Amino acid sequence: MMRSIFYVSDSTAMTAKGLGKSLLSQFDNISFVEYLRPYVDTDSKVEELVEDLQAIKKATGCAPIIFASIMDNQLMDKLSSKIDGVIDILAPFVATLERMIEEKPSKAVGRAHTANNLDAYKKRIEAIDFSLATDDGLRQSDYLHADLILLGVSRTGKTPTALYLALNFGLRVANYPFTDEDLPKFELNEAHRSNRQKLVGLMISPERLTRIRKERLPLGKYADHEQVAVELCAIKELFDREKIPTVDTTTRSVEEIAALILTFARKGPRNI
Repeated sequence: MMRSIFYVSDSTAMTAKGLGKSLLSQFDNISFVEYLRPYVDTDSKVEELVEDLQAIKKATGCAPIIFASIMDNQLMDKLSSKIDGVIDILAPFVATLERMIEEKPSKAVGRAHTANNLDAYKKRIEAIDFSLATDDGLRQSDYLHADLILLGVSRTGKTPTALYLALNFGLRVANYPFTDEDLPKFELNEAHRSNRQKLVGLMISPERLTRIRKERLPLGKYADHEQVAVELCAIKELFDREKIPTVDTTTRSVEEIAALILTFARKGPRNI
């Protein structure tokens, strides 16, 4: 079964998309076609959106599901009155907060995505620059300034995880790849040992890593299953020997990997 999903907002629609995708992930047997509709902030834009929604309903026989975060009550009411399937993702939370805080919300648009906290914004930008500059083992002399250092063999998710942590949490995250040139035994270098408390290892299953590498570079031993198994065996032995906390990235998204890494920073090392 296929359903059409719209993420609608008078701002970027990222909040609606984030919550909507989290909720939809619970429905395994349904496929979704997703549409992003940001900046629906006037009557004419609502009318245009409604036309598109009605056209899809007519073509598919099913009303689209709309996750909407529109702060203007009149625009939200107009949208809801013209088509079924609108889920106002903010209303339940705003109403509850209003009762708890005993104050009316400002209804200002786009507050969640503004750079009004300049210090936090600057910190994120600097963290992104740091993670890019130290990507793939570069500038190891800067590890002194890192919050975290991700270790692993090639294609285990080090770079996207480092950038996600930088963008969303303002963390300076370096990453270092172990390659077949480091075999037969992987060892920490002096930069790693000097920053041991910052190290986190990323693991992955041989089958998953082989598939990823074949998509990246199908020729040569890089994507050979036996080569992959040797590298993963060596990196696991390193992590166990040095007692480095690890995250298995085989079936986890970047968001999940980052969340688990943050638990290490708060609660101490463990393997998940």
